Amino acid sequence: MAYVYIYLDPRKSPPEPIYVGKGSGDRMFHHRNKKCDNSILKAKIEHILEAGLEVIIQKFKDNISDEEAINLEKELIKKFGRICNNTGTLTNFTEGGEGTPGYNHKSETIELFSRQRKGKPQTE
Repeated sequence: MAYVYIYLDPRKSPPEPIYVGKGSGDRMFHHRNKKCDNSILKAKIEHILEAGLEVIIQKFKDNISDEEAINLEKELIKKFGRICNNTGTLTNFTEGGEGTPGYNHKSETIELFSRQRKGKPQTE
């Protein structure tokens, strides 16, 4: 079973959605650590913490199939829009789902990611 989660910026009233994801287990907390690959989300989280606040992390819908989660994630990303394509507030680089197109890294960035991951165990 899977779930869809949302990161909210508490500096806004009402809190503003800044990231939508799909996961299981403790996946929804992975973006808070220093290894977050999403530089825009990481910067937003750091600014929230510097303001003496905590990012709000909420499960939007729980105990759903992977397919339902993927579809809901895509729906929410489309609804809130993404910063990288000037359509909204989310820091998501893609339209959601597994392997969904939406953001293409430069070849230099892909090469850098590859070097950084070389020799490191892969996550689930």
